[in-house]
Amino acid sequence: QVLGEMDGDVDSAIEYMIAERHAAAYDDTSVKLVMAGTGCSSVAAVEHVLGQLDGDVDSAIAYMIAERFAMSSDNVDGDPYMDYACNG
Repeated sequence: QVLGEMDGDVDSAIEYMIAERHAAAYDDTSVKLVMAGTGCSSVAAVEHVLGQLDGDVDSAIAYMIAERFAMSSDNVDGDPYMDYACNG
């Protein structure tokens, strides 16, 4: 059904379905909890991580704290998007 709505564009249909699944995995309360637990003020970054972790708040907080720690170390590669998004 989604494919028909996307005029047969398979890639767009897949992206839409993934976004819908991720959005259903968390709510505004989850976003606020992760923001409070990490000090990250970027809603987009928090939503991205929650989507990747199926809405698991504890895992999202642990991941984002680990990424911030990794980016502050000179010899460890972390996710530069996360560093920019939360420390901007």
